Amino acid sequence: MKLVLVGVIAVAFVAACGDNGEPTPAVVDASVDDAEPVSCEAGQTLFGSADGVFVCLALAPSGSLVLEAQEIDTDTDVRCVTPGKGQDGCALAAQTITVTGRVRAYGSRTLILIATDHLDVMQAAAIDVSSNETTWGASANQCRPWDPQMSAYQRAAEGGQLARATVDGVHGGCPGQPGYRYACTIDPEPPGGGGGAVLLIAPTVAIDGVVNASGAGGGAARGTSQSYFHGVCGAGGGGSGGMIVIDAHAIQGDGLLLATGGGGGGAINNADDPTGRGHEPDESMPLVAAVGGAGFMDPYMRVAAGGPGGMISNSVGGAGSGSGPQNYWGANGGGAGTITLSAAFSGVVAPSRE
Repeated sequence: MKLVLVGVIAVAFVAACGDNGEPTPAVVDASVDDAEPVSCEAGQTLFGSADGVFVCLALAPSGSLVLEAQEIDTDTDVRCVTPGKGQDGCALAAQTITVTGRVRAYGSRTLILIATDHLDVMQAAAIDVSSNETTWGASANQCRPWDPQMSAYQRAAEGGQLARATVDGVHGGCPGQPGYRYACTIDPEPPGGGGGAVLLIAPTVAIDGVVNASGAGGGAARGTSQSYFHGVCGAGGGGSGGMIVIDAHAIQGDGLLLATGGGGGGAINNADDPTGRGHEPDESMPLVAAVGGAGFMDPYMRVAAGGPGGMISNSVGGAGSGSGPQNYWGANGGGAGTITLSAAFSGVVAPSRE
């Protein structure tokens, strides 16, 4: 089965993140016709494509699984099955899987749903592995982090950096870069986390609801007039979008697949002002970039706002703005994530290819 890459393309299916000045990996054909055949150990069953993403399970899925509104910790949930070979993660398997509410997944491992007949995400339901201010999505930030503190000459923190293709498989996006700080009266908030990762495998997948693997907005730089005149306070970069992979003969429905980057944090001169934090992508407006955090205006009419999140395949997040030397700097938004599909889908897909 040939997989069609819709979002950012990264080597070995590792989710891509915002730019840090390094070259982007070459585009690769996910079909890999000359790749070695994949196989499972004796007594295990192979699920998925022979194109690089597959799962081996010891027990054949049976029965029906209905996922109502709930949370799934991919590290500790007792329902998780650990694949014997292939993609690592928390696998839930059944003959049919129906998602009827918002399923929020977090933890260090990728969420994997496998159905031998059909997998349906109903209207008004969602599979949510996105990251936000308080929680990282499943398998988010599985990449080399930024250095703890950037150079003072960089000032504007980057969005999530390019992931290293060191581990095969489906993994989430990268966090943004921490903002530079020197003599800040209040430490800047953390950068945004990268979006999580989810793998769906079934002969037929119907998406009438939402699958969300978007990145989180970057934290604000909040200071006082003292830090404005005597220090540098940079906001945190937005997290990159994560990764959604659907391996099916047919992908039906008119729902939403979302894996865009979070907005960069802004710099504000009021410790109690909540508007400086970058925004997460909005499911109700999926084709609009996540907004960067608000920034205050200095005496020279310069605004230290955060940049928007990445929206297009291979795109980095928008640039944040600064208000001159030795003061505040808004951060860049997170880069676009990756959506990989094995068949055409008539719903909304963001990031788009162009």
